[in-house]
Amino acid sequence: MEEPQEEQPPSTDAGRRRRRIITLACMLIAAGTVAAVTPDDSALSKPYVYVSAALGGAYFVAWSVSFWPQVLLNKQRKTTVGLSPDFAVLNAFAFAAYSAYTLALYASPQIRHQYKRHHDHAPEVRFADVLFCLHALLLSSVTVGQIAYYDGFAKQAPSRPARYGLAALALYVGGTAVVSHEALQILYALSYCKMAVTVCKYLPQLWLNYKRRSTVGWPVDNILLDFTGGALSTLQLILDCYNQKDWSGISGDVVKFGLGVTSMVFDVLFLVQHYVFYRPSALQEALLDGVDDGGEDPVV
Repeated sequence: MEEPQEEQPPSTDAGRRRRRIITLACMLIAAGTVAAVTPDDSALSKPYVYVSAALGGAYFVAWSVSFWPQVLLNKQRKTTVGLSPDFAVLNAFAFAAYSAYTLALYASPQIRHQYKRHHDHAPEVRFADVLFCLHALLLSSVTVGQIAYYDGFAKQAPSRPARYGLAALALYVGGTAVVSHEALQILYALSYCKMAVTVCKYLPQLWLNYKRRSTVGWPVDNILLDFTGGALSTLQLILDCYNQKDWSGISGDVVKFGLGVTSMVFDVLFLVQHYVFYRPSALQEALLDGVDDGGEDPVV
């Protein structure tokens, strides 16, 4: 006599969809809140100024939330294997540099005066930019801390090229500080460091995914959100310049424009890796991504 088969748990697809809808609704509310508290830019015409604020709030939320899937996945799996330590360390350094650059352009009267003298207009930096940078610096630093806590740098050690590259960038900023006559030039050096790291930081993760033939440990949610943030940030900058009939907002803030475009290019490459070349099976995701017995998503 055949033994009765064990009853399978009901599908959790409906629950996952419900959680994602709730998450999306919360993100929209957060974006609206950021847009509402963002001071109006007098250089922009009405009603476009509200559109610009909405875009700023939306990309701030998308980019900010994009840091959480990795942190939560590391916590759930109790390991950072699958995440490149080079990427994590370079990312934290980049946002430290970019936070200093953005905060100074937004809040320092001296820096804003120097910028306006060079470009004939105020810097295109919004309150949402400042919030995003500080939040990104916090979460990227937490990710580096998770590497040290869960695996240790003996197991997940940054490579020599990454360490030498960071040392070279630090020397470049220090040398600029010695020879420059304006604080703005030091900030530009920091912004160029951010751009240089942004171009390079994704390469170790692409290579690691290729070597492992897997994207397990590198959540696709953060890529989808990062792509959304980059697209909205780029769109806001272009529309702001069009509204003011002044495209020097892009030439004077190459970092913001380049950051959005570069991140989107790499995001597409990661999406191809995840969905085309190394698409994980349901069993792989359950065993290696740390999904619990109830099939809960690591990120809601």
